[in-house]
Order: sequence, then C-alpha cells, then structure tokens
Amino acid sequence: MNPISYPVRKFVITHFDFNTRNLLSERCPHVRYLDKVVPSKINKLYITGGMLEIDSTTYQLGVCQIYKDGKTPEFLQRKNRAGGFRHDVGEYGVKEFLDPSVLKYELPQLKKEKKRIEQKMEKLEEHDVERLKHLEDKIQHILLTLEHYENDSKPPFVHYLQLIIFSQNYRRIEIVNYQRDMKKATGYLIDKVFKERKSRIEKCEMSHFRSSTLESNILSLKSLTFGGMYQISPIFKIAQSLTLAMVGVKELLPFIFNKRIHFKGYGINASSHVIALVEWSLLLNEERHYSLEIQNNKNSEDVLNRLKSSEGAQVVQSERDASFPECIVLNSKKNLELEVRIYRTTVGDGKRNEKFDFHATSFIDTSKLCDCIMCIFKPNLIFVAHRTRLSDNFISIIHILILSI
Repeated sequence: MNPISYPVRKFVITHFDFNTRNLLSERCPHVRYLDKVVPSKINKLYITGGMLEIDSTTYQLGVCQIYKDGKTPEFLQRKNRAGGFRHDVGEYGVKEFLDPSVLKYELPQLKKEKKRIEQKMEKLEEHDVERLKHLEDKIQHILLTLEHYENDSKPPFVHYLQLIIFSQNYRRIEIVNYQRDMKKATGYLIDKVFKERKSRIEKCEMSHFRSSTLESNILSLKSLTFGGMYQISPIFKIAQSLTLAMVGVKELLPFIFNKRIHFKGYGINASSHVIALVEWSLLLNEERHYSLEIQNNKNSEDVLNRLKSSEGAQVVQSERDASFPECIVLNSKKNLELEVRIYRTTVGDGKRNEKFDFHATSFIDTSKLCDCIMCIFKPNLIFVAHRTRLSDNFISIIHILILSI
C-alpha cells in the first residue's frame, strides 16, 4: 500500500483534537512535523495553579510524598494517586512558608486521639477497623514528622514532582525530582505542551498565571476569562470577548481595547465601578460592550439616583405604560447613543446578584425600550434603564449602548 500524500495527511490531521495530536506527535515524526505546521483547535482551555485542562484531557501537577523504606501509609498512597499536594511543601511536608512548629500545639491532643482510636479498634467490626486504621496512620505520620522536626533530623519520606495526564480512557504518570517551585513547573509544562504548536481557541480561563509561549502561539481566541492580576497581559489583545475578575475598572479601562469586556467579583464598592464605566462609555466614539457583575449587592437604585442628579439632567415622564416611567434628558457633545439596563436576579438564601451591561453599537431600536425605569437623552445619545420579570425571580440589569450616528 502506498503511503498517503502530504496534502491528505495535512487534511486528516485537522480532524484530530489537540490531545490526540499531542500523543501521536510523541511517537510519529511525520505527525510531529504536521502538528507544528497545521494549527489545532481547542474548544476549552483552563489554566490554574498546577493544572492545565485542554478539552477532555487534564494535566495535573502535584507533590507526592513517598517513604524511603517503601512503606508509605495507605492514606498517603491515596493522596498521591489523587494528585498529591497542590502547593509547594518544605522538607517536613508542611506547606511552604508555614512553620512546622505550629503543629506542636496539637501534639497532646494528637497523642490522646491516637490512644483512643487504638482502644476503640479492639471493639469494632472489620469495616470500621479499616476506617480507624486509616485515621491512626495519619496521626502516626504527623507525630513522626514532629519528632523528626524537633530533633532536627531527616524525615523518613521524600518528595517528588508528579505529573498526571488523564482523560476518560487514558492515564499516564510521570515523576521527577522536586525543586520546590510549582509555579515554575507549571510554566515549564505549558511551554512543553504549546511550544511551536499554533492553536485556535474558543474559550480560555486563566488564574494568576501568564505564559509568553502560549500567547505567541494563539492564532485566535474567542473568549478569555482572566483573574488575579491587575497588570495588562498581551493575551488581552487577542481575545474577542474578555472577562476580568476583581480588577480596578477605572485603572484598566484606558489600556484595554477589546470590543467586549465583562468585569465580575465586585461587592461593597460596586456603584463606584458602575459610575466609572458610565463616565468612560460617554467618552467613546466606537462600538464597545461593557458589563459589570455584582454579587449580593443592592446598588442599582443608588446608581440611578446618582445619574439622575447629574449636572444638566432633566427628569421627564415616559409615555410608555411602564412600572418605572421616569426619563432623564441631558445635553451631550458626542455623536453617540447610549443604552443602559440593570438586571437583578435572586439567588440562594434570598441574596441577589446584579449585572450592569454597557453597550456601544452603531444603532439602536427604540421600539424595544419597554418597562423603562429611566432614560437619559442627549443630541444623538440615549441612556436607558429598564426592569423585567423573569419567572419567579425579579431581574434588573443595566445595559449601556453607545452608537455613532
């Protein structure tokens, strides 16, 4: 049988998912070359401390603890199989930057608990004995660790960096020497997976991390959720839709130019962020869509009252048969139209979430502006807020829509 031609191989590889291509490229030189030439498609990419999820495959980094004599307690074996510690640990297995001596305060109670368990084991059935033996081994491990710490001696176990790659029908484990730097190891993992491999990504979520290797190999990115950093990341420019969690709205707005940006994770100072978005939106001359999500806060009325008290505002009555028919008329120097809606939805325990949407587009259909709470009209600009009832939940949302006409 003749080997398939290069154009055919190139076409076929486009139908393999990212992880299948990764596995094949490790074994087949021809696939390895094609994998670098033909961009791959990723539906969902999730990156957080020590973990990388690419569609249905997970790459999980962790620190495993193994006894030197080969007699690792069962509870530790289970923890190792589950991925190990998700954070850096010191020589005695305690989280890095945490002094092991803090465990000494629990020492008397641990000894009493161990003795109580030993006495109880003699009277219990087999399945209960197994459960208590598991707990006794755990207490014994802590006591032994403290003993070595107090004597300034080497503990009976060592640590390794462990990488588990798994999906529904696949599982592989790699173990290397541990250098006590999970962040660096995560960066190395991302570099290894994405180096010289161009990708088109539908949805990406990242937390407290960035990778220049990944950023330089993304050809397109539809949706990005990024949390934990206030600095601007180059990956922001690639995303068509950007979500930022718990960042300074006013500080970041002048430096991010995405058409769609969603801010979330705000609470007590939410109204100031909403006002900042309104003020920024009024300065725009191009299409934009901003939204701001607030958890468990009741600030919409405060925001609306502050806007109604703006300089030059004129309150009028809407002709629409709406629950809140107030309108506000302002003067404007911009050739823009602005639409604002406030949605509030009831969540568990009677708490409420609010979402403020700010839209900047090239036109607006005023026939759809029903249930008006308030409108701010300017020459070529309209600012509207309305409420809607959905099911049994009362929903209020603010949308800002800016239009050049």
